[in-house]
Amino acid sequence: MSNIKLTASGGGFTPVPDHFIDTCMRQANGEYIKTYLFLLKSFYAGNTSLTVSGIADCLEQTDNDVIRALRYWEKNNCIRTEIDASGFITRVDFSNSPAPAPKAAPVPEISKDSDEFRELSHSAERYFGRPLRATDINILLNMVNNLNLSCELIDYLLCYAVEKDKKSMRYVEATGIAWLDAGVTTPAKAKEYLKSNNDVVSCVMKAFGLQNRCPATQEMDFIAKWKDNYGFDTDIIIEACNRTMSAINNPSFRYADKILSDWHDKGIKNFDDIKKLDDDFNASVKASKGSYSNKKADKPLTRFHNYEQRKNNNLNDIERRIAEMNTKKYGDT
Repeated sequence: MSNIKLTASGGGFTPVPDHFIDTCMRQANGEYIKTYLFLLKSFYAGNTSLTVSGIADCLEQTDNDVIRALRYWEKNNCIRTEIDASGFITRVDFSNSPAPAPKAAPVPEISKDSDEFRELSHSAERYFGRPLRATDINILLNMVNNLNLSCELIDYLLCYAVEKDKKSMRYVEATGIAWLDAGVTTPAKAKEYLKSNNDVVSCVMKAFGLQNRCPATQEMDFIAKWKDNYGFDTDIIIEACNRTMSAINNPSFRYADKILSDWHDKGIKNFDDIKKLDDDFNASVKASKGSYSNKKADKPLTRFHNYEQRKNNNLNDIERRIAEMNTKKYGDT
């Protein structure tokens, strides 16, 4: 494969900190990276007065997306934020960010021939009930040396995957990455994280009347999306499930997802926001009905409406008129 030659001509440039590239970017969500680079570019372009809503509009995100990204980068020591008494972010500082905190227990890079890795491999073979393939070994090495997952956490991941009947190293790796994004770095934190997720799952299945069975994979994906991606509390998720049952009388995860996705796009955070959204919707419906009634009442009358029915429809009178007309035409007979 040929080498790639880097060139540049014209245009402005934005310097990006090495700490961001070397340490943070690899594991960050793509939307978070967009937010960070946009802020950095705005800073160097001299546009130092921004609003969360303005940033969200430029990036086609919601206000909550921007706030989550800022919190993520602050947690990873790329920025420092200041918050006023009302809880609003008033300042984002790049220059005074603290140096990356050293890891309490750094995981040394190991080779597949080391005793530690051999023990982990044997453990994986016991869980899966088969010898590991070359791709499986490479994934395990990547999880230890690149994702920096401890062997204890990987062992817990393997056990969790087997309990879910997912004897796939790709599944183990994907789950490990998801746990890292959620801040899970030890078996103890993994237990807390799974307990929290299980509580949400149990509440959702109960709201849908499905508590006698386990959720399917796609249903679990929906729940993870609502909880982890959207950041909704359990009571908000259950409210969407209840509205789904009221609307279609059917436990539809897809219908509930439409409700929650709409709430996420509109920046809903709590029940007060939902009430305001409902009130605005009801007011718009009422105004629409009133407008229709006024249009119907103000509709101009046509010639048909102005027609006056003839009152003289007596049969004898009609016969008399016909007789008079015949007399004038033919004379008396």
